[in-house]
Formats: sequence, structure tokens, C-alpha cells
Amino acid sequence: MSDSSIAVITDEMITPRLADFLRLRGYDVISCHAVGRASRGISDPDQLTFAAGQGRAIHTFNARHFRRLHYAWGRSGRPHAGIIVSEDLNSDLPEMIRRLQRHLDTVDASQQHNRFWTLDP
Repeated sequence: MSDSSIAVITDEMITPRLADFLRLRGYDVISCHAVGRASRGISDPDQLTFAAGQGRAIHTFNARHFRRLHYAWGRSGRPHAGIIVSEDLNSDLPEMIRRLQRHLDTVDASQQHNRFWTLDP
């Protein structure tokens, strides 16, 4: 991993096992669960604010809400470290790992900055 690697926080709907597995492989991925931000009713805007403050992209299944946030932040000139979305893959952890790992291996932090990415199959 290089200094241009994307740091990620996973949204609370994503199993914390994803972050645990990728961290063991050397990626800078943490879960909302690990930092006490799960199951507390924290709003999506607050989750994005936290991620941005930490310099982390947020990975979520909630494309609709986070797409709106992405455009609202862009209109207001408010920066974020990126939003990474995919369909709900909690029932297929190996596929979720494969998709996020491929993204982290091919996109650097400068490309991810202020961007909304959908992970491809």
C-alpha cells in the first residue's frame, strides 16, 4: 500500500468482517462498528461528515441517499474523500471483498476524492 491508497470506512449496514479481512491484507479499512458509529441512529450526513473528517472514503450499500449527499456537497463546495457504493453483498462476503479490493488496487486517493463510485461486478 502506498501513500496514495484510499482509506475507507464501511457504513454500518456492511458487515464489519469486510473491514477486518481487508485490514489483514494491509488495506486501511475500518468499519463504523469498530469506531462505535453503528447501531446508534447516526444519520448518513453525519456518517459522511465523520468519514470526510478522517480523510476516508465511505463504502455503503445506500446509493440513493449517498448520491444525493454527494451532489449536495458538490454544490456547496464541501469536499469529501469519496463515496463507494455497491449492491448489498453481505450474503456474499468473498464477492464483496473481491470488488472492494479491486477498487482499492486500481484507484488512488486523488482519483477517489470528491467522487461517487459504483463497484462493478
